Amino acid sequence: MTHYPVFNNGRYEREKNLQSGDVLERVVVTGIGIVSAIGMGADRFWDNAVKGTSGITNVERFDTSYYRSAFGGEIKDFIPYVKRIDPQDYGLAAQYAASAARMAYEDAAADGIPDINTAGVFMGTAMGDCDEIMHDVSLGIMRFPAYKIPEAVSAEVGTEGDVQILPNACTAGNYGIIAAYEKIKNNKLRYAFAGGSDMMLESEFLGFSKLRSLAPSDCTPFDKNRTGMIIGEGAAVLFLEGLTSALARGARVYAEVIGWGASCDAYSMAMPIPDGSGLERAMSAAVRDAGIKYKDVDYICAHGTGTRTNDSAEAGVINRLFKRRLPVSSVKSMIGHAMGAASAIEAAVCCMAVKKDVIPPTTGFSTPDAECDIDCVPNEARHTVVRIAANNASAFGGNNTCVLFGKCE
Repeated sequence: MTHYPVFNNGRYEREKNLQSGDVLERVVVTGIGIVSAIGMGADRFWDNAVKGTSGITNVERFDTSYYRSAFGGEIKDFIPYVKRIDPQDYGLAAQYAASAARMAYEDAAADGIPDINTAGVFMGTAMGDCDEIMHDVSLGIMRFPAYKIPEAVSAEVGTEGDVQILPNACTAGNYGIIAAYEKIKNNKLRYAFAGGSDMMLESEFLGFSKLRSLAPSDCTPFDKNRTGMIIGEGAAVLFLEGLTSALARGARVYAEVIGWGASCDAYSMAMPIPDGSGLERAMSAAVRDAGIKYKDVDYICAHGTGTRTNDSAEAGVINRLFKRRLPVSSVKSMIGHAMGAASAIEAAVCCMAVKKDVIPPTTGFSTPDAECDIDCVPNEARHTVVRIAANNASAFGGNNTCVLFGKCE
């Protein structure tokens, strides 16, 4: 008989009698909302991700002729999915966030929760709506501040709890989830909306062109002939709640948040440590926090940007820690790098993989690279049991995070 580990129980029992004597709550994901270049809503996004559908197209929002690439994971024909806020009061990143939150709210059947107004909001972003002020100073000054993103979420879903913005660059989505998880685990909140949001900005094209990091056309993580990253955009919001609450109301559970780790290697403003040791510390900390072993992890949703240094560093870390050909894939091959939203979208991928026992592919892969000697699930989804999934994220300034999601036993 296959042995499935019972997540958190060791740590859960050990921590029962901490300082206050409170029992720590287990934290589960019961709702998911996604806005992306391959679809809005968890189901449509997941169907396209499993099929390997590409959302990378010619960018139409601004003139790309000055830049290294004309391609991006741009969301076309976006119509805000909101019921309470006026989209005109907010920039595009905030509209993405509010739309994803509304979908997560409905997915979790949160309208049946009597005290949903006590929920907290924890949103990450890298750049937010900062380009708003470049196009219209009078209107932009009201819409560009990063705090408008969680404000839009809170106003849309009607919460009065904690509201935080976490501007941790490309790890921001993970940090939003971590912040919410810690609050619920420690019985400071019962529910939270957490994730990340970013819109595609012309200033990003300028910056990454200067760094020569943009791929001319396709994003092909872990491929020998990879040429760089593709900029994307979007949002993902998870509805988190205590397991006690989820069981009491008979909620569908996607996955349990079982642990996390973070580090800041401070090696370079724009590059990871070449040996990946910063990310390695974050991943090791996550495994320790969850009270599991490396062999228990079945899938890694990689940071996987398609740049030479990032991919080789991340692959090296995975091989050192896990010592086997663990399935690893990058959805950035389909939607591009959505900056502060990236790890939030990838957290949703982990939850769906755990729930459905399917791993989405890394698309566009053709030529193996000895520097990235991993199983990157090339081009076709894989149906296999996923008991625990790890979500990696790295960012400018040396930020690294890893969040673990497991089947809720």
